[in-house]
Order: sequence, then structure tokens, then C-alpha cells
Amino acid sequence: MNDSNLDFDGLIPLGRVLFSDPIKPATVLGVPGKLEWIPVNQLYIDHRYQRPMNEAGRKNVRRIVEGGSWALFSPLIVAPRGAGRYAVIDGQHRASGAITHGGVREVPCLIIYGGRAVEARAFAIINGQVTSVLPVHIFHARLLAGEPEAVAIDACCMSAGVEVIRRGYHGRAFMNASPLPRLAASS
Repeated sequence: MNDSNLDFDGLIPLGRVLFSDPIKPATVLGVPGKLEWIPVNQLYIDHRYQRPMNEAGRKNVRRIVEGGSWALFSPLIVAPRGAGRYAVIDGQHRASGAITHGGVREVPCLIIYGGRAVEARAFAIINGQVTSVLPVHIFHARLLAGEPEAVAIDACCMSAGVEVIRRGYHGRAFMNASPLPRLAASS
């Protein structure tokens, strides 16, 4: 693929984040991980830190299986456990979706190293220190993707003179209504 086929509209460069108080970067980053495609029959769950599959997880697996696309499948994070086995640290539902699909033999994985304590800490950090994506951001992504429901909602809002804005304060005030004419009471 060459750059002439790519769409650069809307891109802004990433930059350094500035802080009012000094930050102290980590001096020891550990062993770098390695990206690799791993057969799904080599993936395992360590129940001591990985959560059980609940009903919401089962629904997520169904969405992965029925709407599957490599463009929607980010690499799992795994750790080697010997004998060709890997503990899934992040991506349990994606892995279960790949297995349930039946036609997927391998999945992309980032293999990390450091032992079980590093695995458990990675699970806690990856799943516990998440910057939430607000529903308004999901809406705008679905609108840009052309999903029919998002397009219909946008059209309805536009016809009512309402704009779903992109930024707000902690999920509040995402709707911006244009001044609507007041209806005069008939006398």
C-alpha cells in the first residue's frame, strides 16, 4: 500500500503531554514483548487473576463471532507458560470468539515476559487503569463508519436543530441545541 491511497484528513500528530509538576520516567522498562501469531489451541486462562466468563462476556463473544473482522481484532496480551502454552492476560473474549468462530486457527498476540507476578500485575493495570471512552466518542466513530443507526440519529438531531458535540465535561452537556423559534400562542 502506498501513501497515495491513504486518507490523512482529520489526523493530528501525537505530542508530549505536559504536566505542571515534574514527572519521573521509569528507568527500568523490563523485557520488551514480542508480536507473534499463536494457535488458539495454545491459549489458556489463569483463573487466579482472570475473571470468569459472565453473561455480558458471552454476549461480547457472540458479537466477535458474528461481526468478526481482522480490522476489529486487536492483539491479545499473553505470557508463555511452557509446553507451548500461553496464559491470556488481556483478550479473553477475543480469544474465546476466535475459538468459537471455528475458522480461526491463529490470533495475533503480544507475548510479555517476567513470570506470574508480572502477568497478574499486567492484568490489573491493563484492565484497571482504563481511560473510559465516552458514549459520544463511540457515537461519532459509528457515524464516521456510516453505521445506519448512528446516521439516523444524526439526521434526527440535525432536523431538530441539535448537534451532538464531540467534547463535554465528564459526559455532561453533549447536546448543543440551536435556538429554536418560540411558538406564539394563538389568541
